[in-house]
Amino acid sequence: MTQDQVIGLIRKAIWQHATGAGKQGKWAADNDISPEVLSAVLCGKKMPTPAICAAVGVERTIERLVTYRKVKEST
Repeated sequence: MTQDQVIGLIRKAIWQHATGAGKQGKWAADNDISPEVLSAVLCGKKMPTPAICAAVGVERTIERLVTYRKVKEST
């Protein structure tokens, strides 16, 4: 799952959580998340924190991709 997909889950959770103005702030407060941090995540300025990930049922994983490339031959 990509960061953009996680942000989509966060937006969906916010939308489903409350109605009217202030949904984002209410969702943040109800999940003990700083509204400023949540806003930075939704704008793509910050990676989703462990608390935000947990609130939408995901966890961050770090995977390492190993690739190979051809090197120039020595002469």
